Amino acid sequence: MPSPHHPSVPDEHFRRCWRQQFCSNCLSEPSCSWCPFTQACVPNTHPIPLLAPAYDEHVCPHWTERWEVRTRPLGCHVSTITALSVLVSVASTLVVLGVLGVVVACCRRVSARGRGGGGVPPAEGGWRGLGTGWRVVVEGRAVEGRGREGEPLLGGSGS
Repeated sequence: MPSPHHPSVPDEHFRRCWRQQFCSNCLSEPSCSWCPFTQACVPNTHPIPLLAPAYDEHVCPHWTERWEVRTRPLGCHVSTITALSVLVSVASTLVVLGVLGVVVACCRRVSARGRGGGGVPPAEGGWRGLGTGWRVVVEGRAVEGRGREGEPLLGGSGS
């Protein structure tokens, strides 16, 4: 005989769940879930009990606690909405990190091509200026690869 509250649940299953008065006792019963606001143990025969609110809007006696239902795999301190929030947060973080990784990889490739790290070298003389020292002319003198670093600080000849 079906239960008047849950027509698809046999009356004995409904009574077995409903008589439990504490969350831990409720979740120790097979196919039962805990509704925390009304403190009711209700039958939950969905294949994935955590997703019961998505399939049955009347899983708990009061509509406001639909997504607060506690189920067996996660225990009395984790509601459906908390578990789903964590899953969505972790998944979206991984997606964002993946997209950033692809963007960084693309930027490195573009940057390497701009520096001459990719492509075909020029026909005459090969690559110019890569890996060689550069020259700066300071007050008529050529200073190799250090800019003005080789000059005296006070402008004198030393001592």
